[in-house]
Amino acid sequence: HGLDVLIACGSKETSLISGYEAAVFPKQDHLLEISGVRKAEGFTCRCAGEQAGPVLVSASCCSVEALEPWFDAIGLSAGDGSATDESGRSFTCSTQESVFRLDIANLPNMTGATFTVPDSNAPNVAVLVDEVADPIEIFTIVNHLIEQGFNFQLISHSMGEAVQRVTTETVFGNAMYALRDCVCVLTTTPANHVASPVFDGVFVAGGQCPYFMLQDLGVIALLDAVKVVAAVCHGPEALIGSKWLHAKDGSNAGNFVSYYGAWMSFRDVLHRYEKKKPGEVCSDAGGRFFSGNAPNSTKEMVTQACAAIGKLKG
Repeated sequence: HGLDVLIACGSKETSLISGYEAAVFPKQDHLLEISGVRKAEGFTCRCAGEQAGPVLVSASCCSVEALEPWFDAIGLSAGDGSATDESGRSFTCSTQESVFRLDIANLPNMTGATFTVPDSNAPNVAVLVDEVADPIEIFTIVNHLIEQGFNFQLISHSMGEAVQRVTTETVFGNAMYALRDCVCVLTTTPANHVASPVFDGVFVAGGQCPYFMLQDLGVIALLDAVKVVAAVCHGPEALIGSKWLHAKDGSNAGNFVSYYGAWMSFRDVLHRYEKKKPGEVCSDAGGRFFSGNAPNSTKEMVTQACAAIGKLKG
């Protein structure tokens, strides 16, 4: 994500590194396109700017395969005496921490990825969640849906297997984070294995999980098929390519917010992007598109979205 800092620099319309080539982690094609940056092949890339401008050296991930060539490209080869010791730059440090673990699949009325209530008229919604989701956001979404008596299905990115177990991130040491030292584990159905989906709405968790869903045709199909969507923090990035941000007929689904550090992912729809205080919620005038910009906005966002779904359901 270090490259995001340079992509965000410049103006609202044009990135500082427009015209450069860079190595990025997977599924960042849209961000590169709207930023005017070319996608490099391989783990690393060294690109000189136009007219002998600054040189951009980028790595797509933090791994031995990526970092050693990256250090070489900036003149810090391991063999030139710059390495800290003979064992190299990479090592493993093992620690032990106590973590509270909640397996959502063990909750009452959960069968695999699906939560079912006896009421045949209860709304049925999809919850998009994947690896490294924010635990507060997904726990708040699931907990509120259960309290409201909604049916829901937990759905992750498309893949070969019909069932996928995903794990949220774990936040250590942050006294301000309500679910610090906690992790949620969820059984999910990959989007391409959802049978004839008929959902009244879709909720999207944030954290890093939306990056697994980018450019996923199964995910986009789910989003395009519903009348209400709610996405929190990084969650709106999963909406890229769907009718909520990029409708094929050019229609405008309304304004939205996200974690503000991700604003550059929306450069092409920035006229609809709102900047609010952390914890606030944005909803369109029609009451169909809800978004939050931080974990502490999740409760209000899901409350408003559930009310809208219930109203439409009648």
